[in-house]
Amino acid sequence: MSIEVRNLSRHFGHFRALDDVSLHIESGELVGLLGPSGCGKTTLLRIIAGLETADSGHVLFNGEETTHVDVRRRQVGFVFQHYALFRHMTVFENVAFGLRVKPRAQRPSQAHIREKVQSLLELVQLDWLADRYPSQLSGGQRQRIALARALAVEPRVLLLDEPFGALDAKVRKELRRWLRRLHDELHIASIFVTHDQEEALEVSDRVVLMNAGRIEQVGSPAELRDEPATPFVFSFLGDAAALEGRVENGLWQGHGLTLPAAQLSDSETITATAYVRPHDIEIIPWQADAAGIPVKLSHVNHLGHSVLLELERQDDAGPLEAFLPSQVFHQLGVAEGCDLVARPRKAHIFGNRP
Repeated sequence: MSIEVRNLSRHFGHFRALDDVSLHIESGELVGLLGPSGCGKTTLLRIIAGLETADSGHVLFNGEETTHVDVRRRQVGFVFQHYALFRHMTVFENVAFGLRVKPRAQRPSQAHIREKVQSLLELVQLDWLADRYPSQLSGGQRQRIALARALAVEPRVLLLDEPFGALDAKVRKELRRWLRRLHDELHIASIFVTHDQEEALEVSDRVVLMNAGRIEQVGSPAELRDEPATPFVFSFLGDAAALEGRVENGLWQGHGLTLPAAQLSDSETITATAYVRPHDIEIIPWQADAAGIPVKLSHVNHLGHSVLLELERQDDAGPLEAFLPSQVFHQLGVAEGCDLVARPRKAHIFGNRP
């Protein structure tokens, strides 16, 4: 089933949580809503679920108006960050809950409930824990049970709000790979909220990156990494240094350097900012006439086969970071306190707004 939101807006007092948001999600897609805290991603998810109402705009499931349909009639499965399992119920009864509370005319037989719950527990690979209580489970196990419970009512849409946020890094990594495999098997429209870039890029078919109540960019993980639409997208998806300069005839110039800026080739001469990743910065020993950014090496972080250099710009325009292979760093023969020159090998360049 496809999901479409059109021109959704939502305010909480003077705070604008959503600002004219439109989005289309195809049936079978796993879409990640990514962005900083307060950007509107959870509000958007809750409006799609029917747990909150928008001030304006529309929600459609398979092209049918759903904006004012009660949450209980939307057939949405919802998984929260903190599991929300019933402590006094066994794992089996937690998963069966949604089936048991259906109206009498729609309620499955006891035999069907047992069969359904057993198959779901096998699906999440926890059938051996059916008689345990939530307090006897690990965090990762609880979240998988919460997911099984959401799937028990055969939702048309699966919505997950920071589903792995309460788990440690190792368990998060294991569960997100498991979720990806499970989704490929179930193939229903799924949306999950996260503020973790790595999580969104690893799991999602498409990523919706939000900022201040608006969508900055929608695309595949590769598109967001390789073709960021705005400086915010580039900066949010990893550390970046910002270098000021000018673009003329498709070339960015600044700090004695020239870099291609093909996307601005049709522009007149404009000021523009080059955004550079740490692994795209070359370091050379200090030379008075060298093109580049004069820096001082303030700290060296040894990371096995690579090093992260913390650099202070001598124009006081802020710090820089550079990743180098350990072998390259040792060949430089420099130490903390040395003067160096930093040069970007490539950059994403955005014209500055007037």
